[in-house]
Amino acid sequence: MNGLCRPVSAHPVTIVAVAVVGVLLLALSLPRLGAALSLLPAQSVLSGLQAWRTPTAESLKFLGQASERAALWHTTGRILSDGALASLLLLSLEPAVGGEREVRLAAVAAQLERSLARAPMNGYVWLRLAVTEAQRHAREKAAVRAMAMSYRVMPVEPRLAPTRLRLALTFWYWFDPIQQTAIRAELAQAKSDPNIAASVQDMIIQDMIGQNAWQPGLSPPSGRQ
Repeated sequence: MNGLCRPVSAHPVTIVAVAVVGVLLLALSLPRLGAALSLLPAQSVLSGLQAWRTPTAESLKFLGQASERAALWHTTGRILSDGALASLLLLSLEPAVGGEREVRLAAVAAQLERSLARAPMNGYVWLRLAVTEAQRHAREKAAVRAMAMSYRVMPVEPRLAPTRLRLALTFWYWFDPIQQTAIRAELAQAKSDPNIAASVQDMIIQDMIGQNAWQPGLSPPSGRQ
């Protein structure tokens, strides 16, 4: 009876296997943890952008630096797109001219393309790429392609409507009939929402009087990748 109750000791091989698995899990989670901790101080900046609050140049630089540090730990589409968003918005607050502006826009576009290579089903990032390309020299076709992808992966998104419709109306004749149908559908929805309709109208009026710098689509609501 005492023999039946004697505890069974763990085999040394089992102990080693469990330890190895634990070390591997820790090694795999460490980069993600480092990236998350690197971005944590800049979370208030991202929250402000999601709430349509106008950022300062200092806050955008802080977000860009935090994204760079996070990417050293673990590169994701969201980290890359957040950094690119900071750079793109910073250009509207600290304008560059001539060749410098083109170089900086090309760098933003390249970073957004890297983001989309990792997460291609993100309509927000496709719109940011479209807005970036629209500001570059002779990149109208690239802007329209990115816009078409934004509609393809995210046909209905009220938060994108003001910026997306503004860009769509600017390049209306560059879109094919199928793309124009998607734009008309979003425009019809915007008309039914007074807030979106007023926002689109306000943006277009400011464009006409030259008081509105291009702004990229906002970050997705919290929790959306």
